[in-house]
This record gives sequence, structure tokens and C-alpha cells, in this order.
Amino acid sequence: MIEVRGLHKSFGSTPVLRALDFDVPRGSLCGFIGPNGAGKTTTMRILATLEPPSAGSVRIDGLDVVQHALRARKLVGYMPDYYGTYADLTAGEYLEFFARAHQLPGGLRAQQTQDVIAFTEVESLLSRPCEGLSKGQKQRLSLARALLPDPPLLILDEPAAGLDPRARIELRELLKVVTARGKTVFISSHILSELSDLVDWVVIIDHGRIRYAGAPTAANEEHAQAAVYALELTSDELAARKFLLEQPAVLGVDGADGKLLVTLDERVEKVDELVVRLIQAGVRFSQLERRRADLEDVFLRMTSRRSDGPPA
Repeated sequence: MIEVRGLHKSFGSTPVLRALDFDVPRGSLCGFIGPNGAGKTTTMRILATLEPPSAGSVRIDGLDVVQHALRARKLVGYMPDYYGTYADLTAGEYLEFFARAHQLPGGLRAQQTQDVIAFTEVESLLSRPCEGLSKGQKQRLSLARALLPDPPLLILDEPAAGLDPRARIELRELLKVVTARGKTVFISSHILSELSDLVDWVVIIDHGRIRYAGAPTAANEEHAQAAVYALELTSDELAARKFLLEQPAVLGVDGADGKLLVTLDERVEKVDELVVRLIQAGVRFSQLERRRADLEDVFLRMTSRRSDGPPA
């Protein structure tokens, strides 16, 4: 459904995306994962035909998003991380406005609008002003808007951000039904623990480069020899971090305030050997615990850096 090849994007002299290559299979629910500033929103805007690439190609269902932007746009339902509403519109008027903007014929427009309202369960919101809705209600309304033209691809930028636990659960269930209906969903999120049980494809981006694209299970198998340990310090954190980053087996160190996540390549060194050398170096800690391997661990392994700068 999505094919990205050699995608570059710069703003002025600042590169944001660097030679991105990845595919997303049709009918998959793909998690697009990366730290803040990694290039997720820029990539999604290019996919949605809202931002031109500096170089490279992007195809949606075989259509180049630059050469055939209008045709490609009809295949995409885009839900940005923040969307504007018109203060004077009710939720019902908001959906009617966008149904007309999509140029849906009268009979189809009414039927499609009613189907979307029922599916997203926003009937009770239709008479209420958009500006008075809660964050979760606005997200449901935004998803309903994205579904109006019945697109085969949904691009959702941080849809769970700021939602309470109940609203997140409801959103997850909606997305499961959407993919069960054969649609492809490309979703970015920082809530990795929730995505790990939801996605069947994952694309990891860091500093504008793709670190991994494929099935989450394959990512875990590929990095099975690397483990993430939670380390709770009782001594100087700066000295401990410096010592850890000097060790060949340590792939990365994350965290703060004396609570670190240490990614260790256990093919190079076992954790008990590292513990001995930590103690010999004067690093004191109250707890060292191996974390259960999940999508978040894969993310940490692939985006861990020995410096804060982007890769060369």
C-alpha cells in the first residue's frame, strides 16, 4: 500500500529526512515509531500529499503522491496530531461540511455520513459545538472525518496523545475494527506498550533515518541477543553513565534522575560480568532488573546513541 524510496526532506539547509526506504503492506496496522524530532510528522504530511519531498519517491497504492497528488489524496484519510475546528459549527455540521468538501454525491453523502457516525459512535455529539468537546470526543470526531470518503489508507498522527485510559481503549478497539475491514492504518505514537499488542508491522525512525521496517516479531528475533536492564543508582549518575557508555557491550543508555535503561549486547558480555565491573568502578546501585522484551525495548535498542548528535 505504501512504498517509500530514497525520501529526502530539507527545510532550508536543515535536513529532516535522510534517504528513507520502507514499505507498508496492504491491510496492515503499522506503528510509525520514533523520538520527538525524528521526522514522523514530516513523513506523514508527505504521504498525505500536504508537503512536497525534496527528493525521492512515495507511492500510495501505486500512485506517485507528487505526480498524481489529487488521485492519491482520495485514497488517504489523514488525521493530524492537532486539527482546527470552526467555533460556530456543531459536530454534525462539521461532518456535513467535510462530506461536501469530499464531493460525495447527495445520496452517498448521507449514507456514508450516517455509517461513519454509527461506527465512531458520535451520535450524541452531533448537536454540540465542536469547541466544547473533550479531547477524546474531538479525536473521535476527527477519526469520523477521516473515514468519510471511505479511504483504503488511514494516516493517524499521534491519535492517542492526551487521551484518558478509557478513550485510549475505545480508540484501540475502533482501529482493530478498521483493519478487520481491510483498511491499512499508518499510526504514529509514543505509547509503545499499547502499540506492541496492536500493530502487525512497524517502522522505526530516528534522526530522519529508518532504523527498522518489518514485522515486530522479526525485530525482536533480530535483536534477541540485546537486553534492556533497568538500573536504579545510589551513586553519581554522570560518572555511571560515562562508565557504561565506555563499555563495548553497552549499546545505549537512556533515562534520568538515577533511573537508567541500559541496553546490553549479551553476545559481548553477560550482565553478571558487567555487574562486577560496575562495582569495581565504584558505581553503586540498589536495583538491576531485566525488562520484559517488547516493542518498547526494540525501539530503545534501535534508537540508543552514544551521543546526542544525528548519525553521520
